[in-house]
Amino acid sequence: MKFFSDVFKKPNNQKIYIDSLSKYREALNNDSSAKKEILEGLLPQLTPLVTPRTSSSDINIQRLVGLIHFHLGDYKKSVEINTELSEASNSPRDWFNLMAAALLGELFTVGDEAYSKGLEALKNRETNEQMNAAGFKFHYGRINLDAHRPKAAFEALLDLSETYKNRHITDYHFLRVRGLPDFEEFLKLFIESIVQTGQQSQLQTLLDGIRSEVDEEGKISVDRALAEHKTQ
Repeated sequence: MKFFSDVFKKPNNQKIYIDSLSKYREALNNDSSAKKEILEGLLPQLTPLVTPRTSSSDINIQRLVGLIHFHLGDYKKSVEINTELSEASNSPRDWFNLMAAALLGELFTVGDEAYSKGLEALKNRETNEQMNAAGFKFHYGRINLDAHRPKAAFEALLDLSETYKNRHITDYHFLRVRGLPDFEEFLKLFIESIVQTGQQSQLQTLLDGIRSEVDEEGKISVDRALAEHKTQ
C-alpha cells in the first residue's frame, strides 16, 4: 500500500528525519523479517521526538512514526497518532492514513469517518498532495475487501466507476498522470466486491454500464476482466 510524506521543515531534526525516512523506505522493500527489524530499530530514536501536541515542526516525524506502527501491524498506535495528526492538520493524507489503520484494526466507525472527512477535506481545499478522491475511493474499497466489508467496498467502487465513465479514456499513462487508479486494477476490485456482496446476477449489467461509457481500450479491458472471472 502507498502512503505519503511531506517535506520536512525542522532544521534541528532534519538529518534524523531524512535518514529515518530513507531507512523506512528501504524497509518496505525488504522481506517481512528484515522489514520488521529495520522499522523497530527506528522507533527508539524517533518516538522521543514526537511531542504530545502536533506542531508544524514535528508533524512529519509524527507521520513517520504513525506509518512505522502501521507497517508493524500496531494499528491501535497508528490510529492514535493519526487521529491527532488529522484533527490538527485536516490534511487528506492524514485522514487517509487514519482510515487505513482504523479499518485494518477493525475500528470501522473511525475508519468510515476518516474516509468521509478525507473526501470532504479534498473538496474544501486546493492541494498538491499526492491524493485525490479517486485514490481515496479505490483504497477504501480495497482495504474494506481485505477487512471483509464487501458492501462498503462495493459502494465506494461503484461511486469510483463514475470517474472512469466521465473520463472515457482508460489508458494507463493518461490515468497515471492525473493520479487516477489503474482501470484494470479497479475492475478486479469491483468484480470482487460484486461477487462478495452476492450480486453475481448483476455483474454483467454493472460492467456493461461501464463498458458503454469508456474508450475502446477500456471495452477490451472490461471484456478481458469478465472472461478471466468466468474461468475462475
